[in-house]
Amino acid sequence: MRGDDAMERLKEKFSGNNKYKVMLIFNVWKEKGSTDITQVRLPYMNIEEVIEKYGDFIYSGWYTEGWEPETGRIIAALWAYADDKHRVDSDLYENWPKLWEGR
Repeated sequence: MRGDDAMERLKEKFSGNNKYKVMLIFNVWKEKGSTDITQVRLPYMNIEEVIEKYGDFIYSGWYTEGWEPETGRIIAALWAYADDKHRVDSDLYENWPKLWEGR
């Protein structure tokens, strides 16, 4: 099994590649040591914004969903493993669906 250090990071995978708009999906725990977990789905954002905010996440996989003709960007869902800083977040755990309101 490979350790976190050997796995590809979002920054390594996508830096300088500004052709995508993605929905970032990752697991968040309610509190440290808790078994309460949810799969967070952030609103679509340009890949360069994702890299700026979450570049240390470990890349897991993705699939394309379509194309945005007005920007020329490919739309995709992107799965990642959160870094230590973002893995536990009780506020995001409880409120992430509200991020989708008015998107």
